[in-house]
Amino acid sequence: MVKRYDTEATVQDTVNELDGLSREAIYHHFQSREAIIDGVLRKLIQMYPFR
Repeated sequence: MVKRYDTEATVQDTVNELDGLSREAIYHHFQSREAIIDGVLRKLIQMYPFR
């Protein structure tokens, strides 16, 4: 089931989708849900630069 990020998805939902990572490991690198999304978007922009 797809959840809306802004109202339904929790950090635990995100962790459940990741193989072998814990909530504590995620929060070691990211301080919030917003920081996780920011990191993902930054990585995607690095991988697929706009032309």
